[in-house]
Amino acid sequence: MVPSARILLVLAAIMALHQVNGRTVFDVFRIHARITNRLPGGVTLRVHCKSKDDDLGFHDIAPNKYWGFKFFPNRFNTLFYCSVQWPGHFHYFNVFDNEDRDAEFMGRWIIKPEGPCWYITYRGVPYVYCRKWNS
Repeated sequence: MVPSARILLVLAAIMALHQVNGRTVFDVFRIHARITNRLPGGVTLRVHCKSKDDDLGFHDIAPNKYWGFKFFPNRFNTLFYCSVQWPGHFHYFNVFDNEDRDAEFMGRWIIKPEGPCWYITYRGVPYVYCRKWNS
């Protein structure tokens, strides 16, 4: 097969990976981080997330609402962390750290005064794991 035909074949294969909703097979490697405000008293949560390479800015999350972002982790050293603040409080936590033994489950977070909790649903059953603040 001539080199230009190989390139066309590879491009056709990549295009075939796209599904109806615009997602690709490669999206299985993407991390979907989501931070939900579960603070009592109707308090707005201010979040500022960043990694070594990306600063996602400040975001205000209303009570019982969420904000999220997506990224492709580096195989060796991806760390996304967020500071959170509400009246009288300032904390931070790791949203994703691929050196953490639980990294494959991290991504969906509930913010409570006691600390951040990540959650997953397995076979229709929700599991919640809470941590202490880093600060």
